Amino acid sequence: MGKHLQRDLDGIKKELLTSGLMVEKALNNAIESLIDRHPELAKEVISGDRLIDQKENQIEEECLKV
Repeated sequence: MGKHLQRDLDGIKKELLTSGLMVEKALNNAIESLIDRHPELAKEVISGDRLIDQKENQIEEECLKV
């Protein structure tokens, strides 16, 4: 595999891992907000969803470039 392709794939892998951590944190916060009836935390989860969506779009664009 070429150096450039491997570098691109490594970058995508890193972004996927970052995205996964973002989703995991959001899910934990969503569950906590439901259990503890914490509306402010729920609002944070909802607003943070936009960042997760942006990360997903960024990863998709990078995949299409490869």
